[in-house]
Amino acid sequence: METPPVFKRQEMLSVGNIRKMIPGKNGGPCSRQHVHNLIEHGALSPAFKFGGKYNIHVPRAVVEEYIKGCQIDPGK
Repeated sequence: METPPVFKRQEMLSVGNIRKMIPGKNGGPCSRQHVHNLIEHGALSPAFKFGGKYNIHVPRAVVEEYIKGCQIDPGK
Protein backbone atom coordinates (compact mmCIF):
# COMPACT_ATOMS: atom_id res chain seq x y z
CA MET A 1 0.00 0.00 0.00
CA GLU A 2 1.30 3.43 -0.95
CA THR A 3 1.89 6.00 1.79
CA PRO A 4 -0.02 9.26 1.23
CA PRO A 5 2.09 12.43 0.91
CA VAL A 6 2.62 14.55 4.02
CA PHE A 7 2.43 18.33 3.72
CA LYS A 8 3.74 20.69 6.39
CA ARG A 9 1.66 23.76 7.25
CA GLN A 10 4.58 26.11 6.49
CA GLU A 11 4.78 24.64 2.94
CA MET A 12 1.18 25.62 2.20
CA LEU A 13 0.08 28.75 0.33
CA SER A 14 -3.18 30.61 0.82
CA VAL A 15 -5.37 31.71 -2.08
CA GLY A 16 -4.08 35.27 -1.57
CA ASN A 17 -0.47 34.14 -1.89
CA ILE A 18 -1.22 31.93 -4.90
CA ARG A 19 -2.91 34.75 -6.80
CA LYS A 20 0.24 36.86 -6.46
CA MET A 21 2.31 34.09 -8.08
CA ILE A 22 0.04 33.62 -11.12
CA PRO A 23 0.04 36.56 -13.55
CA GLY A 24 -3.30 37.97 -14.64
CA LYS A 25 -4.36 39.42 -17.97
CA ASN A 26 -3.23 42.98 -17.19
CA GLY A 27 0.20 42.08 -15.84
CA GLY A 28 -0.90 42.14 -12.22
CA PRO A 29 -1.91 39.16 -10.08
CA CYS A 30 -4.80 36.94 -11.16
CA SER A 31 -8.11 37.13 -9.33
CA ARG A 32 -9.06 35.14 -6.24
CA GLN A 33 -11.93 33.64 -8.23
CA HIS A 34 -9.47 32.34 -10.84
CA VAL A 35 -7.51 30.55 -8.09
CA HIS A 36 -10.74 29.08 -6.68
CA ASN A 37 -11.69 27.89 -10.19
CA LEU A 38 -8.28 26.21 -10.61
CA ILE A 39 -8.80 24.43 -7.28
CA GLU A 40 -12.39 23.44 -8.13
CA HIS A 41 -11.40 22.02 -11.53
CA GLY A 42 -8.46 20.07 -10.08
CA ALA A 43 -5.61 22.06 -11.64
CA LEU A 44 -4.36 22.88 -8.13
CA SER A 45 -4.83 19.65 -6.24
CA PRO A 46 -4.71 18.72 -3.43
CA ALA A 47 -6.21 21.70 -1.65
CA PHE A 48 -6.96 21.81 2.07
CA LYS A 49 -9.31 23.85 4.24
CA PHE A 50 -7.92 25.01 7.56
CA GLY A 51 -10.43 26.54 9.91
CA GLY A 52 -13.08 28.65 8.21
CA LYS A 53 -14.89 28.38 4.93
CA TYR A 54 -12.46 30.61 3.00
CA ASN A 55 -9.20 29.40 4.54
CA ILE A 56 -8.05 27.19 1.63
CA HIS A 57 -4.38 26.27 1.17
CA VAL A 58 -2.42 24.42 -1.52
CA PRO A 59 1.10 22.98 -1.21
CA ARG A 60 3.76 25.30 -2.66
CA ALA A 61 5.18 22.47 -4.82
CA VAL A 62 1.76 21.98 -6.49
CA VAL A 63 1.50 25.69 -7.34
CA GLU A 64 5.07 25.82 -8.67
CA GLU A 65 4.43 22.73 -10.82
CA TYR A 66 1.24 24.30 -12.22
CA ILE A 67 3.08 27.53 -13.12
CA LYS A 68 5.94 25.55 -14.68
CA GLY A 69 3.42 23.65 -16.82
CA CYS A 70 1.88 26.89 -18.05
CA GLN A 71 5.14 28.42 -19.27
CA ILE A 72 5.81 28.40 -22.98
CA ASP A 73 9.29 27.85 -24.38
CA PRO A 74 9.62 30.23 -27.36
CA GLY A 75 12.45 28.09 -28.76
CA LYS A 76 10.16 25.14 -29.46
